[in-house]
Amino acid sequence: MANLARAFRADPARWRWASGKPDDVRRLLDAFNVPRLDGKFHGTFAYVLDAQGIPTRLVLLSTSADAELLGYLRAGGRG
Repeated sequence: MANLARAFRADPARWRWASGKPDDVRRLLDAFNVPRLDGKFHGTFAYVLDAQGIPTRLVLLSTSADAELLGYLRAGGRG
């Protein structure tokens, strides 16, 4: 995951990449109702969390425009 974070130039002060033991990952995905297909645990989405760690937006990375997400973040998670 660290290599992937570096490849995306993810600022560790702002990004958290979820990984861990398979059973722990399953529990996390189940908590967010993420479907699992063919035993794969990867989706093309990201959750935007507020300062308290509350999900405020689900971003489908395959369809969301960078400008749309950037606008949302710059607006402080409103809109």
